[in-house]
Amino acid sequence: MPELDDCSFDNVPTENLNYCPNKDMVGGTAIDFYYAPAAHFLTFVKPIVTSATGYEARITVAANSITFKPEKGWKKITMLVDESELKNTLVGNKGNKKPKVEFDAYIPNFIARNIGFIDAHMNTPMVWCVPDSTGKKWIVGNPDAPAIFDKGDGTTGKKYEDNSGVGVTVSANTKLYTYLGEVVELADEPATP
Repeated sequence: MPELDDCSFDNVPTENLNYCPNKDMVGGTAIDFYYAPAAHFLTFVKPIVTSATGYEARITVAANSITFKPEKGWKKITMLVDESELKNTLVGNKGNKKPKVEFDAYIPNFIARNIGFIDAHMNTPMVWCVPDSTGKKWIVGNPDAPAIFDKGDGTTGKKYEDNSGVGVTVSANTKLYTYLGEVVELADEPATP
């Protein structure tokens, strides 16, 4: 396969980005998300990008490319419906752009377990798996460039009808990846007294 030339745009890949207006296009994310501390991963194989790599393939992580250390794995969080958003952005100056991924969500209920989650992981480098409303799984962060909490604001709300819970924002200074593998939730160990 031909290698990308870092100093020339002669071999930069190009593809058509067609859109069919008769095809359903939906936004939003699922309500169940998954996270794991970056230190729990055994392997995280990113796609190899050459000038022959297609647009989708350059951000696609194969099904068998992510493995965990023994007795480690994905943990699930259920978020409040219609309160989550995944963003893929560019940061930096002209001619020096870099990818950045942000994930905003709302964990319902202002309870000790949810506040304790933020307390335990406010500085933990993590990797998040965010399914969108179509079921496609997106990876925020990786063991080399993990996602970190930017925000973890808990509130009881002011009135009875207000949302009560924890608004979280995580971001990673890396590209967004899509994941073809299955996400298996790691069962909780029995609670210690």
